[in-house]
Amino acid sequence: MIQSVLVVSLSAVALVLLLIVAKMWVGKEWFVQWLKGNLGIVMIVVSVLLVFSAIDAASYRQAHSGEVLYTVTTYQLEPQVYEVEMVSATNGHSARYEIQGEQWQLELQTLAWRGPGSSVSDLPAYRPASLEGRYLSLEQERTSHKQQVSLSESRWVNLWSIFRDANLWLDGDVWRLQFMPLVNGANYTILIGQNGLETSPLNDVATQALKGNW
Repeated sequence: MIQSVLVVSLSAVALVLLLIVAKMWVGKEWFVQWLKGNLGIVMIVVSVLLVFSAIDAASYRQAHSGEVLYTVTTYQLEPQVYEVEMVSATNGHSARYEIQGEQWQLELQTLAWRGPGSSVSDLPAYRPASLEGRYLSLEQERTSHKQQVSLSESRWVNLWSIFRDANLWLDGDVWRLQFMPLVNGANYTILIGQNGLETSPLNDVATQALKGNW
C-alpha cells in the first residue's frame, strides 16, 4: 500500500537524519562543530519537510478494485442550485456541499508507484480532490460564476503537486467521475471500477436520471 510505505519510509529517514545531527553536535571541536552545525540545520529542515510529506501521504487510501467509496445524494435547493451529500463508505462520515448547475462531477487525486516492483495492474492510493457543477448551456457555463468545492487540502507539503506529470517513479494523476445529472432526491454509489471511478444508481430517481428522463 503506497501511502503506508510512504509514511513509514519518510518518517524513518527523518528520524535517522535527526539522530545523525544529535551525534554530530556532541563533544567535537568548535570549527568542526560549526561546519557540522550548519549541515545539521540543513538536515533538520529536510527532516521537517519529510515529516510534513509523511503527513500528506497519510491523507491517501489504497484503492481496491470494486471498492465502494461514497454514497451520494443530491437535493435541489432552488433552480440550478443543489446540495450534494457525500457519505464515506469507509468511516460513515457525512458532509454536504452546495454546487450550481445541472450536472456534477467528483475528482480524486491519485499517487501510484511506477518504479521497480510495480505492475500495470497495481491500483494507486487516492484522496478526494474536488466536487464541481456544470451547466448544460454553453453560454451559461461560460458566463456563470461557479465555485469548485475543494474536498482535501495539503497544509505544508503537497506530494500530488510535486509528482504530477513529473515522469518519476512516484506518479500523481487524477481520477474523474463522468458528469452526472443533478436531480432532486437522486441517490448513487461511487466505486472503483476497472477504468477508474464508476457509479451505480440506488433508487428510481437516479436510474431515470441516468437514462436521461429528467
